[in-house]
Amino acid sequence: MDLSFHVTATVPAHERMLRHAAPWRKLRLPVRFGLLRHPRLGAVLIDTGYSAHALHAPGRSAGLRAYGKLLRPSLVAGGSVADVLAAHRLAPADVAAVILTHLHPDHVSGLTDFPAARIHLAADAGAALAARHPMRQGLFPELLPADLATRTARFEDAPAAPQPGGLGLGHDVFGDGSVFAIPLPGHAPGHVGLRFAGDGLLYAADTEWLRSALPDPRLPPLPLRAIVDDAPAFLASKTRVAAFAAAGGDVLLCHQPERHRLDRGTWT
Repeated sequence: MDLSFHVTATVPAHERMLRHAAPWRKLRLPVRFGLLRHPRLGAVLIDTGYSAHALHAPGRSAGLRAYGKLLRPSLVAGGSVADVLAAHRLAPADVAAVILTHLHPDHVSGLTDFPAARIHLAADAGAALAARHPMRQGLFPELLPADLATRTARFEDAPAAPQPGGLGLGHDVFGDGSVFAIPLPGHAPGHVGLRFAGDGLLYAADTEWLRSALPDPRLPPLPLRAIVDDAPAFLASKTRVAAFAAAGGDVLLCHQPERHRLDRGTWT
């Protein structure tokens, strides 16, 4: 399998707001998505990153507009999912599946561009959409396809197997041992990491924002702490990921500013 990660947008932030006692250094945090060339299924996306649907589309809700003004993301020229697919001689219709680590806008805002794709996500993520006020958890149903329920495959319905390095159980997303969805709750409802068995990578998504913050047993500084969905679960998840990394495991976070060996393209 061929696996690569690409950056759709960047978000400005001061390092001190992401990690305790860090300098007030300005960072541009990348917003990644992954492209997996699966031997049986073909093109598979890992999230869909930011897109113009979330940032510039007319008719956006007041909540989504406010969310964009708060985070101030900037789209990367040539970094959209469609651009990356075209560079691989693929079209949106060629995408067989999208694996969602969670449902925040910077992970799902391109989802409607892939109407034929099977969508894999956690049961808790889907349940949160049905809550009375999903926007309070950073979820915006307007970014999701109307037929989401009929196209969804839940991780929990896939076989489970123990994962290495103390990560716990993971669900075999495609039933062939290639990709395992590992519950890493805390950041958002149904948040998962993905372990790619052939490559050895743990894509830990938004378990933390910075690699350097993983060993810190505390919650992030305010105001970032305020968006954590479940504080005890967040700490337990980052502890597992930190232990996996400390033992030599290969970890990639969605927003870490450092380049990873699987990153493609530029964003600075």
